[in-house]
Amino acid sequence: MKILKISTNSGGGATTAANRQAIALRKAGHEVKHLYVRQDWQSSSVDIISDGDDVYISAPMPEFLKTDLIFQNYLENNRTDISNTYMSLWRSTTTFDARLFAFIREMGFDIVHCHWTSNLVSSALLKKLKDNDIKVVVTGHDMNHFTGACHYDAGCNGFAIGCETCPQLKNDKFKLISASMREKLDCYSYVKPHYIFPSDWLNEAYQASTIGKSLGKKSSTVLRNCIDTDFFSPATYAQQKVIREAFGFDSDEILIVSGAENNHEIRKGFNYFEQAFKALNRSLYGSGFNKRITFVAFGGGNHQLQPTHPNVGYRHLGILKEEQVRDLFRVADLLAFTSIEENFANVILESLMCACPVLGFRVGGIPDIVVPNENGVLVDSMSEKEFSRQMIDLVLGGKLPSLNETALEWRQRCFHRYSFEKIANELVELYAKTIEGELVHA
Repeated sequence: MKILKISTNSGGGATTAANRQAIALRKAGHEVKHLYVRQDWQSSSVDIISDGDDVYISAPMPEFLKTDLIFQNYLENNRTDISNTYMSLWRSTTTFDARLFAFIREMGFDIVHCHWTSNLVSSALLKKLKDNDIKVVVTGHDMNHFTGACHYDAGCNGFAIGCETCPQLKNDKFKLISASMREKLDCYSYVKPHYIFPSDWLNEAYQASTIGKSLGKKSSTVLRNCIDTDFFSPATYAQQKVIREAFGFDSDEILIVSGAENNHEIRKGFNYFEQAFKALNRSLYGSGFNKRITFVAFGGGNHQLQPTHPNVGYRHLGILKEEQVRDLFRVADLLAFTSIEENFANVILESLMCACPVLGFRVGGIPDIVVPNENGVLVDSMSEKEFSRQMIDLVLGGKLPSLNETALEWRQRCFHRYSFEKIANELVELYAKTIEGELVHA
């Protein structure tokens, strides 16, 4: 099978998930290209550049970014305080349409699989693919494929009634959000792509949306993200000793990790990590607990937390390479995952495949993979106090060692659910049914 995956950016969580699928499909014997936008400010034309399995499309940047820059200017000083997550309007056309369509037709792809494609894929392109009987599959890594502009809705559920108003904006005097939603609904109602969602939560939200109701119950499938289960795997005791030395950690200190691409994003909930850090510092006084505890953050943002107890430390490791992330999880005792809106996070999957348990909220796609008292703990109340209490109970209550043991047992039983082989087989089956027209819409 010949497959084109499309992502706007060459980095980020959605692209990581898409890339892992591409690798899995290639291992299964299929030809897969992955196309991204290359920002080239010197370009005067729309060009396609192939680099092995990767394909880059470039265009004059001022023209490409014009619509988004106008919209971002519209948003400036116009966002409410419930969210600061990126928003993007649906595009009726883009500068890429003609060249991208020509490339797809020239290459003879059986399937075009759109991932995170804001500002790249347009109504005009998708409708032309439909008119030429080129099948389209869409993976929703967030909500944007069925909302007017937001990528996470901060709990408003406006997608169910056409995004007529947007609580993330103070004012939408030109009604851009609802206009974007109508354009998207018109496009997807005509093209009728098949949707994939990695989490039950996101699939249910899509089904409740205006677009989901228009396309019908059979228009979407839940298919988990995959991961290299040989690479992301538990370490031996000897390996752990070497890794801890390389990071500069003591052999017996407790490591509590938090990681996100952008820790300044409100929905990532770094404040819960910060408050748990402070609460644990306070709780150590008079507890008799004498092990060293180090909180470790990685990713974007550089929050500086100051310990108030001599046995507590804090380190921010910045942006890590994939091998470093794996090694960190191989020696970590707990992933403190604080997102309050989340699909099916790569970082949770990476942590659990290394047998590091997870503390997180019972929101979004987190309960799809975190099993209470087996590979983690789910916090029911979205409060700093309750998240802190659960962390203190795990660490000072002495429950962390047994949770690490059961997380390893869960990993040994369940890793195959997320393997390259399993997810590639599920994808190929879905692609084949899409090509044959077996996935019927309303």
